[in-house]
Amino acid sequence: MNSYNHANIKFLSVIAYLGPLFVVGKFSYEKECDQVKFHCKQGEALFYMMTTLVLVSIFLDFTFNFVLDSLSIICFLFNIGVGVSWVILAIMGAASALSGTRVRLPIIGAVLDKINNK
Repeated sequence: MNSYNHANIKFLSVIAYLGPLFVVGKFSYEKECDQVKFHCKQGEALFYMMTTLVLVSIFLDFTFNFVLDSLSIICFLFNIGVGVSWVILAIMGAASALSGTRVRLPIIGAVLDKINNK
């Protein structure tokens, strides 16, 4: 039985939701702890999904900006929506990490389940 530092486990679980800082948990001493694994996987999926959505929106904005001016407004609003949802999901994940529970994030958890059951 490994004796992990519980403060480190909470810290690593919380910072997993702060952008690319999920990598810290993957290379830490506590990387084999189930809670750290769970939150790092969710933080990684959240980061990749939201970054992809933002990049696609920016690409569409630059590509079709010359065709329709209203499309740039739609892409701007989409970017705001992605940013707000990213913050909300990160807060939800960090709150569950602080409480020591494993709560699946709404969309991220379903995607991870599909990937793991493949």
